[in-house]
Amino acid sequence: MKQLSEKIAKYVIKTGVVSPELYVVYKYRFQIGLEMLCCFVTCLSIAIYMHMIPEFAIFTGIFMLLRTYAGGVHLNSFGSCFICSVTVQIIAMYFNSKYKFTVGTAWILILVSAILILKAAPVECINRELDDTEKEHCKKVTMKVLSAVIVFAGCCTLAGIPDILSLVALTSFIILISQYVGILKYKIEKNTVQETLIIPLYARKMCSELYPTLYYDETASELIDKIDYDFSDVAEKSKSLMQRFGFLEVAMRQNDLAWEVRDYLSTHPNAAVVNLGCGLDNTGRFCDNGKCKIYNLDFPDVIAVRNQLLPAGEREINIATDLNDLSWLEKIDASDGIVLFAAGVFYYFRTEQVKKLVQAMSNVFGGGRMVFDAAGKTAVKMIAKTWLKESKIKDVGAYFSVSNAKKELSLWSRDMSISSRGYMLGYGDLKNAPVGRFFKFLASVGDNIMKMQIVRLDFGGAK
Repeated sequence: MKQLSEKIAKYVIKTGVVSPELYVVYKYRFQIGLEMLCCFVTCLSIAIYMHMIPEFAIFTGIFMLLRTYAGGVHLNSFGSCFICSVTVQIIAMYFNSKYKFTVGTAWILILVSAILILKAAPVECINRELDDTEKEHCKKVTMKVLSAVIVFAGCCTLAGIPDILSLVALTSFIILISQYVGILKYKIEKNTVQETLIIPLYARKMCSELYPTLYYDETASELIDKIDYDFSDVAEKSKSLMQRFGFLEVAMRQNDLAWEVRDYLSTHPNAAVVNLGCGLDNTGRFCDNGKCKIYNLDFPDVIAVRNQLLPAGEREINIATDLNDLSWLEKIDASDGIVLFAAGVFYYFRTEQVKKLVQAMSNVFGGGRMVFDAAGKTAVKMIAKTWLKESKIKDVGAYFSVSNAKKELSLWSRDMSISSRGYMLGYGDLKNAPVGRFFKFLASVGDNIMKMQIVRLDFGGAK
């Protein structure tokens, strides 16, 4: 549809009907129109096959009017939207042909749905954000449409057409469900702290698509579908060669951290597994042996998102906290051992902050293990270039970096064993992996020159 809409838009501009400056606008309009037409024709064909053209007309008319102004769930791709729309159409037609609401039940459903639809309207999404004037307009039109639906239902009752009355009730209920699914489909606003969750999440999704034999994260793909967010910019950037190497880097890092967690659990099966700066990362569950306790820690606004999208499961606790507020240490049950890990977190910490955190964990979690990814100063400067500039931070050297972990971190605590491995080639083997020579060369540069590594700290003083 996208390619066809581009061709139509280019043709219209070529004819001189519209100016070239409006290309993007018309391309989008043609794409939406074509997608709606495709969906309409498919649903109409199904209705003809089922001999339910009048029912189709009523369902589609009410549904389209209310969806336009009352809003509802919006999926992230035409394919998903198409499948969902056709499926809903088939279910509605089939249900109405086999089952009928009584007149009383139908009217209760219509009136309750109307009240709740109006209360929720209009439901926004990231691609359809409304100002106050637009919201008021949508609300008024929704009220008028609902009034017309109620009048139509009254006419069906008086005319003795219970089948159509039942269909009106069913349609109203489906629209209500669509609205509240749209509300529950969590919206991550642009230009908020929560947006920082998007990049690593999308990276893990792309890892799974590009390098499934190296890394696969089914949860990441599922969450992308749940989040109401415009991924077009992220998707466009993902096409670059270096961005794809970045996805490979994320895959190797996550695998290596998971390896260290599982290694510790092999000797401490009932241990606490603690994900520091968890975001929407699901590594704790990937390493779950059925006995361990899983803790996910991050800022309150991040945990709020996580609770919505990744509610804590069995033996799992989500803790809203600032990692620099060391009171969180008291909330962890480390009586059977503990392994803590941090993925892509400490690049945003100053060295003194990491030192204070490590020393506190060493004192409290005797016999435990801490693993995290780190890089040399040159790599940290490259990683932090964008966000440091935006934050107007000039003292790049103050941020945590490691070249020789054993030498540099040994001064932090005497009661701590330190080791490290390059995380591009130190754990997994890329020799026979479906990765090009250039990426293998960059992986070698990452480990050996940029000092990209997994640092492992084993705390002494086992209890």
